[in-house]
Amino acid sequence: KLRIFMSEPVVEMPQSEPSGATPMGVRIAGTLSGLVGVLSMLVAAAVGIPALGGADGSILPLAVGLIAGAGACVAALLLWRRRRAGVLVLVLAFAVPTSAALALGAPVRGNIFITVALLLAAANWKHLR
Repeated sequence: KLRIFMSEPVVEMPQSEPSGATPMGVRIAGTLSGLVGVLSMLVAAAVGIPALGGADGSILPLAVGLIAGAGACVAALLLWRRRRAGVLVLVLAFAVPTSAALALGAPVRGNIFITVALLLAAANWKHLR
């Protein structure tokens, strides 16, 4: 409410959203990023730990999955705090498994959920600080 003089009527200034409220798109991107991060770490542990005892015994799939999952969780925290760094960390979490697969000559499989979270976060860039 804005009052210039006491005799004037109260003029209400419209607000599109409260200053402290996180926009819905940013909340969805952060939540999806957190879910993808936790699921990525669980899948990496479920697949990577038994693979350590296998014939090749490489720790790389386990490490890549855990790093990407942790990156997505950090990105979720940053997005919930409305930080632009969350989008950049999400890009890194997306790029780590892709670059590891390319380096090993393995087929590159994309994760649709992290892609959707990345697109939502990037689309809401203007709402981030």
